[in-house]
Amino acid sequence: MADRAEREDPYAVLRVLPVGVEHVWLSRAASALVFAVIAVAAQSRGGPRPLSPEALQYLLVWIGGATLMITLLGVNYGITLFPGTTSRSVSTPSGSASASPRA
Repeated sequence: MADRAEREDPYAVLRVLPVGVEHVWLSRAASALVFAVIAVAAQSRGGPRPLSPEALQYLLVWIGGATLMITLLGVNYGITLFPGTTSRSVSTPSGSASASPRA
């Protein structure tokens, strides 16, 4: 039973709500952006002080960009890895229902 629960779509509850994938993705992307801003702010306050202002700015841009890209990759994987993993009944032309193959 636990094996079946691990393979089921974790977003199955969203399919009945009037919330689209774009809303879920945008909310998670906004969280990723907030996390990247917090990471840059923490590094600007407690980062290395012997750096020149230009080098510190360069470091902060790279830290923010890398943090944002890695978290957006996680957002994309979280949204795209599970669609189509649950079997759904599909109506055939004869009117009987059959289970669709798993992706």
